Amino acid sequence: SYLAVNDLPGLFTGLARAAGKQVFVGERVQSGFYLDLFAGDAATNRAIEDQDWDFIILSGGCQTAAYPNTHHMIKEGWGHHDPYPALKAFKDKVSEVNPETVLIYMMPWAFEDGITWIPGQTDDYFSMQESIRANALRWAEELDLSVAPVGMAWGKIMEQGVPAHYLHEPDWNHPNPRGSFLSAATLFSTVFKERGDQVEFSWLLPPNEAQNFLKVGSDTVLDSLALWNIGY
Repeated sequence: SYLAVNDLPGLFTGLARAAGKQVFVGERVQSGFYLDLFAGDAATNRAIEDQDWDFIILSGGCQTAAYPNTHHMIKEGWGHHDPYPALKAFKDKVSEVNPETVLIYMMPWAFEDGITWIPGQTDDYFSMQESIRANALRWAEELDLSVAPVGMAWGKIMEQGVPAHYLHEPDWNHPNPRGSFLSAATLFSTVFKERGDQVEFSWLLPPNEAQNFLKVGSDTVLDSLALWNIGY
């Protein structure tokens, strides 16, 4: 659903085309699916095999990224959906189909209030985001994945003391248009290794706000290419 809300694939396509890129973007999006469910999904596997993809971007939920081994114990009903086996399955599948395809894990953002809404839990937004960061980097190193540091770009905005629901929807989870735009900006710099703030593209946002998000996305990616294992 992080991709489905505000049509993030379409938003990325619009930004890329505004930058003069010729792109073909396919998507396999199913709201409510965890990454491990996609890994065992026949339609997803067919989508991987369908084209000679330059990049495949994987997105998963923030709670499983932050607490891969214990999320099912933190909140009843979440279930156990450790992303690591799914990421490994995707890595194996993509390597088999086309070893030249770059596999990118889109690091998610934390819940706006962390998990403080769950009785007995104390992790706020920043604590949860740091756990997501640590796990994403570990998975990238172990599986040789690239990371789109979307969650860290969100963190830079959140550190500015923005109003409530500035990037998140009122559900404290999904992205509002600002959040989706910042995500697309970060993906743009991850894929093309170029600055997005050189592109005139504001979508639904005021131009000055869009340019700020494009700059933050660019800085987050390009200042730390080695950290995010972006070497293609």
